[in-house]
Amino acid sequence: MWAATDLRRVATGGTDPLSPEVGVRALLVALGALAVLLVGTVPALADPPARVHVQITDTVGALGADGPRVQSALDRLQRVEGTRVSVVLASGLDAVNGSDWATATASLSGLAASDMLFAVNVTDGTYQWWIGDSFPLPDTDVSNVMAARVEPLLATGAWADAVIGLADGLTPGTSTFLGGPPQARPWSTTTTALVGGIVVVTLGGAHVLSRRRKTAATPR
Repeated sequence: MWAATDLRRVATGGTDPLSPEVGVRALLVALGALAVLLVGTVPALADPPARVHVQITDTVGALGADGPRVQSALDRLQRVEGTRVSVVLASGLDAVNGSDWATATASLSGLAASDMLFAVNVTDGTYQWWIGDSFPLPDTDVSNVMAARVEPLLATGAWADAVIGLADGLTPGTSTFLGGPPQARPWSTTTTALVGGIVVVTLGGAHVLSRRRKTAATPR
């Protein structure tokens, strides 16, 4: 005779994979992973052209503690050359309708004809620059400074040093003026007079020595 058997579900470690609770939990985990993936692939919001109110606009804190060094280099350029360079560091340069970001920002900011604007996208190291019609240097000189003193530093993420390299490259009398090698220090009037005196004394001594030798060689 068949006997009824008491069927019981044996509890095991974990939760029943078919239960609604497990399904909801798995869905939440999947959605969380998708959210992380999307956040990691979406680029940071770029900054649109805007009016700059100060000489250094650092919306991402890229300069950090090096801000005073950068300001000092910009002050030196303005003191020596009378040129003011406005600097913008942002997470992106979002131009409107395909316009040039630096030109649009310079226009909105009302920069002077002798001024310059230097903007850096710290996300990828790209940059833009604008100079007014009365800027003391031609475009080619500015491009040379950018290529020699700015671009290599931007490529390594050295934002502060890149701005300082630009300021020094545009400052006459500095070792990196126009991106070139250290310049020879001009001689002063005192140095010229001293060298001239040495030359005269040397030539005079040689003349006397020659006369003495000639006299000694003359037979009596």
